[in-house]
Amino acid sequence: MARRADDTIPDDEALFRGLRPEWVDEVGEILLEAVDYKGTSVNRAAHSSRASVLSSRYTRVAEITQSEFPPPTELNGVTWEFIAVDAPLDVTEQFAANDAHAEIRFHRPSDESREATWPKSSAARDELRAALAARLRLLS
Repeated sequence: MARRADDTIPDDEALFRGLRPEWVDEVGEILLEAVDYKGTSVNRAAHSSRASVLSSRYTRVAEITQSEFPPPTELNGVTWEFIAVDAPLDVTEQFAANDAHAEIRFHRPSDESREATWPKSSAARDELRAALAARLRLLS
């Protein structure tokens, strides 16, 4: 059984994202494909190391803290921000247990829920994805 999720993640805690090679261009820029608009999986530094996100599929590592998230952005009359939500995983058919798991999600500040939500427009989703990808730091 996974640990109980924390209500908040400290703003200065590193969040590690495993990257597929094709998500990084030839000059080391992280592409928007590294950001999943339904919730970008990361591992918290408080419960893991950056090496924990490496695998045969994910051979590079990026890092970000909440204090480095892009500022709130208005798209099509709706304000969007990024939030980090602690989401430890139990073992399932699809996933191994991961106490360090968290998600970076798009969020409307007007929503009380911290559930994943996203713009209906694919262009707006891609703009948010690109904004977050630009803030990720490539570590390896």
